[in-house]
Amino acid sequence: PETPTDIPELGVSVLMTSDPEKLRFHSNYTQISLNGDSIKGRVYLRPRRAGDKIRVRNMNRTVKNLMQEAAIEAEKRKRLPCFCDDLGIIWIPGLPLRDISRGKGTYLVFLEKEDIK
Repeated sequence: PETPTDIPELGVSVLMTSDPEKLRFHSNYTQISLNGDSIKGRVYLRPRRAGDKIRVRNMNRTVKNLMQEAAIEAEKRKRLPCFCDDLGIIWIPGLPLRDISRGKGTYLVFLEKEDIK
């Protein structure tokens, strides 16, 4: 069954599901719906790295600039995982989804102890 995976180092949990009913188990979460067919290889999490980029709104943007524009506090930026596949970053909670993954059908869920924004 699909159950959240705890990431104790960050004090968060994550879940990938295609069942919207699974989204009702926690009151404080951030989720994004995406086209599951756009995922190449396996989905994994990693911390943000210097120079990370993601394609959003038809532009290659640095994650650092997107986080600054979204007014995500520096301390919170360290705790946000990058959801990635073989093509690179799919999504970081609080930021837009990468262009080629926009759509419906699969949910990436980031369970957090406090709001990102």
